[in-house]
Order: sequence, then structure tokens, then C-alpha cells
Amino acid sequence: MYNWKLRWNFDSESYQPDSIGQLSFNIENTSEELIFASDVGIKFDWMKQKCYHFKLDKNEGKLVRPKQARFITNLRFRIPQNVSGQRFYTIYFHGYGYNKKSRTWDDLGKKMYKQRYFINVISKPCYKVFITRSLAIEDRIIGDEIVSIIKDWGFNPKTVVFKERVSDQMLRETIRKEILSSDCLIAIATPRYLDALSRLWKTFPWLHNEVGIAFGNDFPILILVDNRIEIDGLPSFLKEYLVHFDTYDYIKTRNLIGEIMPAFRTWLSNKKGDDFKKWIKKIGLGAGLITLGGIVGYLVSKYNKED
Repeated sequence: MYNWKLRWNFDSESYQPDSIGQLSFNIENTSEELIFASDVGIKFDWMKQKCYHFKLDKNEGKLVRPKQARFITNLRFRIPQNVSGQRFYTIYFHGYGYNKKSRTWDDLGKKMYKQRYFINVISKPCYKVFITRSLAIEDRIIGDEIVSIIKDWGFNPKTVVFKERVSDQMLRETIRKEILSSDCLIAIATPRYLDALSRLWKTFPWLHNEVGIAFGNDFPILILVDNRIEIDGLPSFLKEYLVHFDTYDYIKTRNLIGEIMPAFRTWLSNKKGDDFKKWIKKIGLGAGLITLGGIVGYLVSKYNKED
């Protein structure tokens, strides 16, 4: 029987989009036989078929003696520009164990571990964003998920909530003040009522007013529209800021926002809205597993070979 513990650690507690990182692999041989590490790698959730890996050669002397541990290799990886938030990864390892009886190396196989771990990818600097959204119970499931994605991209979201009823004038003044003290506005248009004539869903009416305040003051705007809605009013004329999302596909929505946010953050930093409009046109817009996180990880494995 061969037993080992594979350990790794990242060179940073968190990363930024469009950056380079590195992790180091170590292996501890807890068995009575020699073990040779031939291949180690990592696959992030934004990668489809490929993964980052490092293939070792026996001549490099990466033999691990019984009851000993040693460094295996460093592995560099790149965080894409359109990735942010908590991102999952899996580790794989391919090794060989020395069989004393046959005096040969047993292939332990290429093992992709089922456990999922995560790293944090954080965009900097952090911007203040006013979120125009409905806080109705039926809309919170959608809105809360999207706000969480927005926060992952380095935004501090805020909206106006009163615990007690206030006058319309106070409400309007407070909303205007909060919008103007923010860096930008992101609206989440969810269904509010079914229009009797068109038989199409419309969104909540105050979205138009809040978007109007931001637009009138030349603020960066992004309007995320549930694809069941027919948008009207001022937002319908701001097609370059409209992006439709699928309520029933969280992964697709997260990836969609990931495509948009680098350009939106660039708009905030250089104040050039035309670049954001061009980007929107360019991209054509108008599982029960264990999850662990941290800068250090490890896995315990074993291999039985029948005599």
C-alpha cells in the first residue's frame, strides 16, 4: 500500500483580475515504499478542458523516501481579466510507487481529486455603487445573487431603505443624495407587473426615476434587465447600457457580468463612457461537492495494489 499527503500553498491570500500567481507543491510519503511524483496540476473553474500542470522527469530526482517529505515544484498561473470573486479549483496528482517484490514502479494513476477549493479574486480599488432594485420578497432571490456578484468585482453597494414610512419628498431627496454621493449606478430590472394591453412584463416604476438622476448627472450606468421584461421609458433609449440576463441560469449570469465589469471599471477610472459602449457592442450584448478555501491546502491519498 502506498500512502501520501499532497500539500500546496499559494503565494498570496488573494489575487486581482489579470494577474499572475504561483503555488508550491510538497508531498509527504507516509508509507513504507518509495514514491515518485511525475505530474501535478490545478484546474480553475473558468478553465474548460485545459489546466495548469507541471510534468516531472525521473532524472530530476523527485523521489520521496518513506516517512519523509519534500518540495516538488512551483507552478505559475494566470487570472484572466474577466474573473473575480470566489473561484473554485481542483488539484490533480500523478505518481508512481516502487514495488520491492517485482523491483518495478507501480503506476498509481492520474488522480483528479473530487474536493473543490477556492481562491479569492478581488478587484481594486473599491467603488461605491448605488443599486436600483426591488426589495420585494419575490425579487430578493434574484437581486441578492446579482448584488453578491457585483460586490465580488470590487464594489460597495448601497440602496435606500427606510424602516418607517416617510414622506415622498424625503424619499426623493434621500435617493438623490445617495446616488450623487456614489461613483456609479447599477439597476437590476426585475418583473413587477404584467401589462394588460401588451401582456408583457414591466419593471418597477422608480427604476426610471433613479436611472434618470444618474443619467442626468453623467454618471456611469449599467442596467441589468431580466430577459422576461420589456423595458420602457428612459432606459429603453439607453440601449448601450442595457444588458439582458437569464434569471434561471446563475453561472451564465455571473459569466455575463464578468465580461462587462472590466470595461465598466475602466469607465469609472478614466471617465470615458464611449469605451464602455464599444465593449458592449463588441461582445454582442444588448454540485454537492466539498468546498474549502484558504492559502494552504492538502490532500491525503492511498493506493492499494493486489499481489
